[in-house]
Amino acid sequence: MALEKAEKILEGKRVQVRKLNEKFDHTQLLADDEWYPKAVRRSIRPARWNWKDCLARLQEIASDPIPGADRRFIILVHDDTEEATSTAPGALIGMTILNPGEGLKAHRHNSFAIYHVLQGTGFDVMQNEDEPEPTKIEWSKGDTFLCPPWTYHQHVNDGAEQAIILTVQDFPLLAAQRSLMFEEPRGVNNIKAVTKKFVPHRDTAGSFKLDV
Repeated sequence: MALEKAEKILEGKRVQVRKLNEKFDHTQLLADDEWYPKAVRRSIRPARWNWKDCLARLQEIASDPIPGADRRFIILVHDDTEEATSTAPGALIGMTILNPGEGLKAHRHNSFAIYHVLQGTGFDVMQNEDEPEPTKIEWSKGDTFLCPPWTYHQHVNDGAEQAIILTVQDFPLLAAQRSLMFEEPRGVNNIKAVTKKFVPHRDTAGSFKLDV
């Protein structure tokens, strides 16, 4: 790749200039004894999310048309995690409900996902980039299975009752580092970093369809 001349790089562009030695309003210098108390987050109190409340919310979204986020999914949030908006520091628990015959389009993210089946039967289709063919993992109530990071996967309910799957992920840790990546639907052109301008599922309409 050819080098550019320095004076040409910003030519014709609107740019905000921060002059040499100009102080940024959103920076400060702290001694270490000032920094540590600010860096340590407040204590996380023990908490419980009642199953009857979770089930009622899941049933509510299961009976509605596909929501704006294109998922029948709830997240268990602990207010003590503050801006992380997670279940615990660095970890998120969610629950998915699938009506009979429903499935998700294949997608992937650079977070791991541990799944535990609370109700129903079905299967997942998983595939890594270097695998010539996908793997079908059948599951039923009580089973636990893993989707490694950056592995294509999709949940499918092929049973006669609603399926409910509990999910544990490290989304909050990656989001805090601004390194949470999604590809949805499948296709390398759809690889995007999660930001306030791009929200997975909501900005990938039509992903709640059977695609196996």
